[in-house]
Amino acid sequence: MKMEFALYATVIGSLSALLYAFLRTRWIYNKPIENGKLKKINGYVADGAMAFLSREYKMLIPFVLVVAVFLMIANQGYIKLQAASFVLGAVCSALAGYIGMKSCDCFKCKNNYCCS
Repeated sequence: MKMEFALYATVIGSLSALLYAFLRTRWIYNKPIENGKLKKINGYVADGAMAFLSREYKMLIPFVLVVAVFLMIANQGYIKLQAASFVLGAVCSALAGYIGMKSCDCFKCKNNYCCS
């Protein structure tokens, strides 16, 4: 019974944290930026960040695929699923990086506007 409670508490706590992060992110995105120069500079920073991520993902995709193939070939039985979990982890990591980079660019700009 204690393990079930711990599992449910972990899932509920995680979902609550994700909901809170989503709501705070929406609140920040809805704040206006009225300084045109700041918007322009933020656009350049955001373009550079997306160029970096694009370049990084182009380098990582072949690596992830090669390692996944090696994991699939080297492992026997059910452990072959390790390759699928490796790829799923890489996809989730890439998604987290993309979301983090997009929101960080926006948050920095809004923070600079509020502080000026």
